[in-house]
Amino acid sequence: MVQGSRSAAAMDSLAGIYNRAGFVALVNRELVRAGSGDDEPHSAVRLLDVDDLKFVNQHYGNESADLLLQTFAQELRAIAGDSDVCARIGGGAFALFLGGVEGDAATRDAFSEARGALVAAAHRTLGAGSQLTLKAGAVSQRSRDERATEMLARADDALAKSQCSDDCELTIG
Repeated sequence: MVQGSRSAAAMDSLAGIYNRAGFVALVNRELVRAGSGDDEPHSAVRLLDVDDLKFVNQHYGNESADLLLQTFAQELRAIAGDSDVCARIGGGAFALFLGGVEGDAATRDAFSEARGALVAAAHRTLGAGSQLTLKAGAVSQRSRDERATEMLARADDALAKSQCSDDCELTIG
């Protein structure tokens, strides 16, 4: 996982990973670095939303929900590659920047790994048999000039489409 400033302003105090501001700053730095060559851009952003967090709060309590978020963040960090950045951007929403990826197959693989991370986190914190849903929106970098906030906005639109559908967990935008 890419390392950047670990100042309190860049970190999510609950999850122990970057917050939105830290994510944007670090991803922009990575995009500038990657965009300095002649190659086409091969970066992507995934927005992940733990769909049943309200249920966890109501039925297991706030402490269990917090522990679930912390454990999910640890699981995401464990699957993050050297050029990846993960962040909690609010509530049960997480962002994952993937450097050096291409195509929808990589998107599906990353989503599958994230879903596996949520299952592991849920089993570790809520017990075996607990089922949570992960919704996701995914986008690839369109041009070398595109920055983190633009990619996040497009990924958020894709996530909204997934959230509006009962049978769709991943929307690629």
